[in-house]
Amino acid sequence: MVQTFGDRANFHPHVHALVSRGGWTASGEWSPVPYVDEGVAERLFRHKVLALLRRRARVWKRWFAT
Repeated sequence: MVQTFGDRANFHPHVHALVSRGGWTASGEWSPVPYVDEGVAERLFRHKVLALLRRRARVWKRWFAT
């Protein structure tokens, strides 16, 4: 689903995510995940998605600074 932003229904694709600070092992023990800076995670995710779109020619080159 594409979620829009604003009263004009501007195209504004984005992702909402819930991320836990750990998980359960097969033996039932909690295993914490080391701290991840939110800004760093956001930039990494953006980089990976845009790189994928570039490789598959799904975005125009003019969107990117050279």
